[in-house]
Amino acid sequence: MEKRYRGYPPEVKKVPWMLYRREEQSAGPVLTGNELRSEMDYLRGLYPSAAKRKQVLAEEACDLLEYPGSPMYDEYPDREFLYRELLKVRERHPEETMGGTEEQDLLQVLFVNEIYRRRILNRVEN
Repeated sequence: MEKRYRGYPPEVKKVPWMLYRREEQSAGPVLTGNELRSEMDYLRGLYPSAAKRKQVLAEEACDLLEYPGSPMYDEYPDREFLYRELLKVRERHPEETMGGTEEQDLLQVLFVNEIYRRRILNRVEN
């Protein structure tokens, strides 16, 4: 009787680095910049209303950083840059950024997520 390794034929066992069930994890269709942008916009439309207001602030901060050589596009943006930009957002909109640590953390997460989104779109477009 032929010995099987987790349901796979024996020749698969000879490849120790192969991930389990890898053949089912196809990459799927590659999205273009516009398709990716519209999908992200749709998913952001599902945010709760408080998060949408914070998202607008994060987008505005990233709009100001959208220039060639921006630290937003550095290979490894540092925390000081992040905190400095968040402080500027809080100074520009004190009434909208008042709140506890949860709201401050939400703004920081949305800001970092927006930076990540723009970095991806920048790579796709270039």
